[in-house]
Amino acid sequence: ETLVLSRGPDAIDALARLAVVTPATSSSPPERRRATALAQQLLAKATEAWAEQQWKQLIEDADRVDTLEEGGLVISQWAAPLEADVKAVRASLRRLADRAAAAVGASAPLCERVAAVSRVLFD
Repeated sequence: ETLVLSRGPDAIDALARLAVVTPATSSSPPERRRATALAQQLLAKATEAWAEQQWKQLIEDADRVDTLEEGGLVISQWAAPLEADVKAVRASLRRLADRAAAAVGASAPLCERVAAVSRVLFD
C-alpha cells in the first residue's frame, strides 16, 4: 500500500484504469473481486492524498489568479476521479472566457466585464 501510494498521481491513473478494466461482478472469480475492491480502496486513499496536496499548494500560492477554477477541478477529481474530465472542462472554460473577452475589452470597467461573463453564462 505504501509503495503504491508513494507514486502519487501515477498511482491514481493506474488504479483508476485497474478499477475500470477489471470490474467485479457477482459472477467474477473471488480473486478479481478482491483485486477490484483493493484497487478501489487504494484509489480512494491516493485520490484523497493527492487532493489534499493540490489544495494546500493552491492555497499557499497567493499569486494564482485561477484559484476558483483550479479549486473546482481539484474538488471534481477528488469527488469523482473516474468521471472528472479536466481537459474537457478546461477547454469549455476557455471557450466561455474567449466569448466573454470578445464581447468586452479588457480595459472596460469591471461591471461591464462581469455583465459580459453573465451574458455568456446565462443568456
